[in-house]
Formats: sequence, C-alpha cells, structure tokens
Amino acid sequence: MTARQLANALSTRVNAQLKNVATGKCADLPAFEEGSVDGPVSQYNCRPTTKDNQLWDLEVADPDGGPGGASLFVIRNRKDGLCMDLPRYGSVAAGTKVTEYHCRPAADNQLWWLDPRSGGHWIRNAASDLCMSVVGGSSAGNDARLQVARCGSGTGEQRWSVVSVVKPS
Repeated sequence: MTARQLANALSTRVNAQLKNVATGKCADLPAFEEGSVDGPVSQYNCRPTTKDNQLWDLEVADPDGGPGGASLFVIRNRKDGLCMDLPRYGSVAAGTKVTEYHCRPAADNQLWWLDPRSGGHWIRNAASDLCMSVVGGSSAGNDARLQVARCGSGTGEQRWSVVSVVKPS
C-alpha cells in the first residue's frame, strides 16, 4: 500500500483521536462538554473515552478530490456533531484558529486532507493549503489552541497520528 493509499484509508476513520506527534496530546474541546458554534478547538492529554470530547469522525466528502488523489474529508466531533472549521469561506491566513461549526461538507474551509510525512501526517486545509498546528509549538501544554500554519514551518507540532479507539469507555 502506498503512502497515499494509507492516508486515504485513514481519511475514513470513526471514533478516532487526532494525536499531535510532538506534544503527545489530542485534539480536544474545552472541559468535558459539547463544543459550540465558533467555539475553540485545542489540545489536551489524550483520554480515549466517550465521556470526553476527543473522539472524531473523518468523513470523506470528495474521494480523490485533493492534491495527488487525496481524499477530502470533514472532521466531525462525535459528542456535539460539529465539524472543525476555519472562519468564513476560502483561504485564510497562517495563524488562524481552528473552531467548530455546523458541518457543511461542500464548504471548502471545512475540507481537509492527509499529507503523509515521516512519523505522522500533516492535516492540510483544502482551501488555504495550510497545516493544522498547535499554538506554542512542540512545548505547548494542555488547552493550547489549534491553528493553521505554513506547512513545514514548525518543529513537529504539525504532524498528527489518527488513532482509532476501538472500544471507547
């Protein structure tokens, strides 16, 4: 299986945690609550449980629609049903914070693709071609916000692993 085929297979995961390779923390919503429209997405110590809000579904919206045949997908939170989003439509600037919004799979600012990298994947936004990253870099702690940044500009905080949680507690 090629790196592209593997990345496309990962693009269909459900009950998955998005674990940052550099910080070892997972994409998270504040507290144990549901998120809110335009609410923040951050990172926190990984907890593979349905009681928290770190489980995400990667739902393919456009198979082979991204660069090099990459599957374009939305990232839907299992607890609140909202999707990772960037403000407005179209391209955004580096440093823009990731939020949540009602899922609109045709909305270009909600479409992402996996770009295989050594030791993980870049999660790239289809509209801006920027990579999901952690504010504060590889030393960022709990509750550090997620943002998009120029791909390759960090020291590892742009690499993510998609971890399936088989039987969440």
